[in-house]
Amino acid sequence: LVQLLVGYLRGGRLVRMLPHPVVLGFVNGLAVKVILAQVDHFQHPHGVWLQGAALGWHTGLAALSFAIIEGTPRRVSKLVPAPLLAMA
Repeated sequence: LVQLLVGYLRGGRLVRMLPHPVVLGFVNGLAVKVILAQVDHFQHPHGVWLQGAALGWHTGLAALSFAIIEGTPRRVSKLVPAPLLAMA
């Protein structure tokens, strides 16, 4: 709800006042957090890495999701965001 309110009030203009390296560092930090959160999905609950068919299925699903996100045409992604298509 807060994001919707800030967007409605045109709060994105404030980002222009931040130096570009600061924004890049923030986004890169978020990317690292997302990657580290996904690594847990390739392990069993007790910390042992997946092997065999389970690892193949997880890797294939990750690759398919990436392909959908990167391969979605611009005209389609204007209507529905590509990450949302990958989750569907």
